[in-house]
This record gives sequence, C-alpha cells and structure tokens, in this order.
Amino acid sequence: MADEMDEIINEFIVEAEEILEQLDPLFVELEQKQDAEIINEIFRGMHTLKGAAGFLGFQNVVDVAHRAETILKKVREGEIPISAEITDAILKAVDTLRILISHIKAKEEITENIQPILDLLDKALEKASLQEPEKTEEIEQKIEKAETEEIESKPSSKPEEVVTQAPKEKEVATLRVDVERIDKVMDLAGEIVLARNRLLNLSNKLEAKYAGDEHVEGLVETTAFLDRVTSDLQLAVMKMRMQPLQKVFVKFPRMVRDLARTLGKEVDLEIIGEDTEVDKSVIEHIGDPLVHIIRNSIDHGIESPEERISKGKPSKGKIVINAYQKGTQIVIDISEL
Repeated sequence: MADEMDEIINEFIVEAEEILEQLDPLFVELEQKQDAEIINEIFRGMHTLKGAAGFLGFQNVVDVAHRAETILKKVREGEIPISAEITDAILKAVDTLRILISHIKAKEEITENIQPILDLLDKALEKASLQEPEKTEEIEQKIEKAETEEIESKPSSKPEEVVTQAPKEKEVATLRVDVERIDKVMDLAGEIVLARNRLLNLSNKLEAKYAGDEHVEGLVETTAFLDRVTSDLQLAVMKMRMQPLQKVFVKFPRMVRDLARTLGKEVDLEIIGEDTEVDKSVIEHIGDPLVHIIRNSIDHGIESPEERISKGKPSKGKIVINAYQKGTQIVIDISEL
C-alpha cells in the first residue's frame, strides 16, 4: 500500500511540475494580449493542481492554488482586469508552489509560511477590484465561446467510443520512463555494438579464407542484417534521450519579463527553433549559461526606453533566441535588437 501511495505522489509531483512549468510563459503571453483561451488554460491548470493536492492532503498547496484560482476566476469572468500587479502576485504564488512541491518531492518535513503570499494575493485582488475591468465586447464573446466549447467537449453521441479511445491516446503521449532504465538500455546497446563489430571482423576473415562456402555466405548475410538492425537500435536508443530545447527555453519568457520590469526596460522575447532536440545531458547543463547570456543582453545590450527613443529606436527592445542544427552541431544564437 505504501508503494502504491508513493507512486501516486510521484505522479502528482510530475504533473504539478509540468503545470507550473507551463504557467510562466502563458502569463507573459496573457499580459501581452488578453485572450480568453489563455485565461482558460491558466485557470484549468491551477484548478487541476488544487484538486490533485487536495486529494493527497497537501493543504498548503491547496491554499495557495485556491487563492490564485479565485483571482483567475474573476479575471476569467471579466470582473477584474489583468494587470502587471496581478501577474506579479500570481507568478510569485507559482514560485511558492514550486517550493512546496520541491519539499514534497524531497520528502522534507518542512512547513513553509504561506501567509505572506496569501496576503500578497489578497492585496492584489483588492487593488484590482477597485479598477474598472477592460472587458470589451470582443473579450466577452471569446470567453463565452471558450466556455461553450469546454462544456460541449466529456458529452458525445458515442460516449463509449470516446471512453475507450481517449485514454489510449493520452497513455501513448504521456508515457514516462525512468532515465536510469534508458541509460541501462543504452549500455546494453553499446555492448551489442561491440559484439557486432567483433562478429563483422570474424565474418570478413572467414569470407576471405573460405570464399564460396555456403555456410560462410549465410553467416555474412546474417551478419550484414545484424549490422543494420544494431545501427537502427543504437540510433533509436539515442533518440530516446533526445529532448526539445523548449524544456530549457520555457522559463525564459518569465525571466525576461521580470528582469525587464526590475530594470525599467521594455523587452520582447522571440524564440525560434524550440523544437530542436539535443541529448538530455546537454539540456541539464545548458540552462545556466543561457540564463547568464540573456541577463547580460537585457542588462547591457538593451537601453532604457528613453535612451532608445533618443537614438531613433523603438522604445521596446527585443531578444531573439534562434536554435538550429548545423551539420552535426546545434547552434543557439542570441541577439538583441
């Protein structure tokens, strides 16, 4: 029973980390354009996190997520406008949730004081409630349409067919494999490659010595087939370790937004080639250097709005991250405009 509960908690941790990872760029996008679909996606993510945490009894996570969800619901229904202050408060709530989840993941008996973030969310909501929401007719229609589509999508004319098909698609799309298992398969594939090379060497010698022998010819054909299969296996295992750079890039919109606000600058971020894949080991080591470069680009490469205007530039600067494959290398180009 304990093992089953550990497995459930691990699944919760993975799902929670994925939800929180997706929220940062969504908030940055929402700040740039009030889109009903983005609001709904953020709301659903926070609601899902709150529900899962409640089922497992993680009350601190529930309290923070619920308070943030309350604000998101009011934004969703057009009762309050989305603002930089609201975004700041909920993003800080997301940071707090990350800390709470990390304690659960590490099985640490640490009780975080969540009252400051609850107070911050309450103050942001109170301030926003005093402002007139900028809820235009177009936004109202988008919200109504999104809610209608959401309702019209768990009923169906063929409910049994949906129930049997949907889980299969989701299982394939979200299958998770322990990295240690993949590494073990990689090691075994390496051993097979070594054995193949020895077998190729032996078959070549036998072919040279006993040319025309039917048994030797059969061995050569079988070895050639094994050579192709082994190469395909090695490539397939290597691809299992490949991950898109999006896993690294996903945190940059939030980082650029926060740093620009702190420095009093206006900066847009454009990311190209986030689907470019690299080995997992590269993903784990490339994040910090990229963060350092981007911070320097904003800090030293992009001027304040006033200085940019005086130089005849647009008041808002731009950071462009372009990732692409060049031969056997992956190139990540970062430029500021």
